[in-house]
Amino acid sequence: AHHWVLDLGSGSGWMCKGIVAEALRLCQSVTYTPLDTSLEAVNTAKEMYASELPAAKLLPHVGSWDDAMQTSFYKDLPQDTEITATFMGTTAGNFSDDYMVSFIDGFLSTWDKLPFPAKLVLWVDGAPSDLKPAQAIVDAYGCAEDGALDFHMMKMINASLDLDFPLDKLQWNVDYDTREEAIKMWMEAVDNFPVNHHGQQVTQIPKGSRIQTQMSRKFSDALLQSMAERAGANLVIHRTDDDFYKAAVFSREATAKRT
Repeated sequence: AHHWVLDLGSGSGWMCKGIVAEALRLCQSVTYTPLDTSLEAVNTAKEMYASELPAAKLLPHVGSWDDAMQTSFYKDLPQDTEITATFMGTTAGNFSDDYMVSFIDGFLSTWDKLPFPAKLVLWVDGAPSDLKPAQAIVDAYGCAEDGALDFHMMKMINASLDLDFPLDKLQWNVDYDTREEAIKMWMEAVDNFPVNHHGQQVTQIPKGSRIQTQMSRKFSDALLQSMAERAGANLVIHRTDDDFYKAAVFSREATAKRT
């Protein structure tokens, strides 16, 4: 069979390399499509795959993953094609549940109109479990590098908007929100301070105010199953031994070859 690996939001493509290598081992032929809005990222992926996995046919696409929700995207494919679309890098945790349900349904509904079997694989962070306590998630995200990244972001905001947030009066924090099943990072004001623009005060920040910098939802099996049911999809969940990461495979096998 011919296998087409569609890497949604591919970036440089390195996260999908192992999947493509395994597909080359198991399938007669493989096409790899790095899909990203960044031309530079797609070109980087092209160069890496041409050098390290030259047996894979490259079909790069610069654009949005919405492009791949159109049946016209899937043209001139061998009749024995199987499609695996991957959403790597746990990006799904940055979107709402409703958006992810529409994302899953959008792809599966498009593939319902094709004569090929297809599946969508979301790579997600697991929610706390017996193997993965919430503190382990906090420890994984509460590293100095993440804090430095958020402070760098605040410096960029000051520079680009000509503001003067005093970074020495902001404290970086990270914690797990059990209600929202998400890791949250924020800057908290440790004292009252003004914010000026071009030397003119525009607001006063009271002590204890929070500026949320990052939020990443974690996925329990129950949440993934709920998303699958809402999208009318079959679901298979694979997980790492430590339960930190999951591969949620969504499909509509019963209707994939509907005409």
